Amino acid sequence: MNVPILIEHGAYFSRDGFVGDEDPKKIYRTKIFDVKEQFTETFHAILRIKPSKYRVVILKDTGTDLDILKKEADILFNDFEIKGCAFVNAQTAILFSWAQGPKWHNGLVFDIGYQTTVSAPIVNGKPKKDLCEFSNTAGISIEGYIIKDLKEQGLPMDIIQRNKDNIVDYLTQSHYYFDCQKDDFEFQEINKRKQNLLKFFEIKDEIEGLVRIDLPDPVLPLDLLLKSQNFKGLPLNDCVINVTNNCLNEIGAKNLERIIFCGGGGQILGLRSFLIRQLFKSTNLQKSIKKYEIGIRNVPSEYSATSSWLGGSILFSLTYSDNFFLKKQDYNNKKDGAIDFIDEKLSTAIKEQKL
Repeated sequence: MNVPILIEHGAYFSRDGFVGDEDPKKIYRTKIFDVKEQFTETFHAILRIKPSKYRVVILKDTGTDLDILKKEADILFNDFEIKGCAFVNAQTAILFSWAQGPKWHNGLVFDIGYQTTVSAPIVNGKPKKDLCEFSNTAGISIEGYIIKDLKEQGLPMDIIQRNKDNIVDYLTQSHYYFDCQKDDFEFQEINKRKQNLLKFFEIKDEIEGLVRIDLPDPVLPLDLLLKSQNFKGLPLNDCVINVTNNCLNEIGAKNLERIIFCGGGGQILGLRSFLIRQLFKSTNLQKSIKKYEIGIRNVPSEYSATSSWLGGSILFSLTYSDNFFLKKQDYNNKKDGAIDFIDEKLSTAIKEQKL
């Protein structure tokens, strides 16, 4: 039987490949948002396979509406006639990538993505959905501030729009940062950035040619982390503190092994330092770390786009994972046509020590 296909279509990046591989076959900027068109591109243009010969694993954020899973399952089974499918929480997959040791299946994941930050406590491979929180402070809110900053500097909006990805990528990687304190883990790196700051950089616009961009103040305001970016969702600071407090109170520190900060939106310098400092200030995390040897893992930027995909690859490389797939016949026989994440099956397998 062919190894399963592993797909993660994110709001910013998409990753397509095969279970068992260390890296996706292709990581690319998500520009197609129609689900059927996304799968068509994945199967025919990127992987170049006949989907009816494969089983498919789909990674989705914790909290994704089950109607979305049903819609995707309908398309996969009826339009592409796949052999079977399984839906996995991206945050559970991240835990598989970065937690190690006897409690690898328990942890707290802060996944700062492009549109949303997902804070998910995970026990026995299953997110505790009643303790999860979501924040609209993510990569897109920082991007929005940078674009507003550039516009106020006098850079025309049409030039920004045509070159947005290149401009924002450069500025987040080389210019902007959240200021931090001497004992923060990113302090030295931020000092190095301060010493190497440029006053301007140039881009080649397809219409205007060479354009000089004068660079604004590089320090990002803490209000981006302390205040909600619209009327829905918690500020990032509150989201992280609330979930950690609730997790320590209801799950207990002894049941955690890793606290993981990851996601492309969380890679800007100083952001994770600030959040960790806030956690030590506003929760019992520091005492718990000393007592239970909980480890904080900051996923490096080079792995920010692949952590969940790699975790899915690891999980579905295990022999028992064959039991996680829903076959087309079984799906059609379901009275309500409903479909869910593999949470319950995975949790049961872990408890029964089958994984």
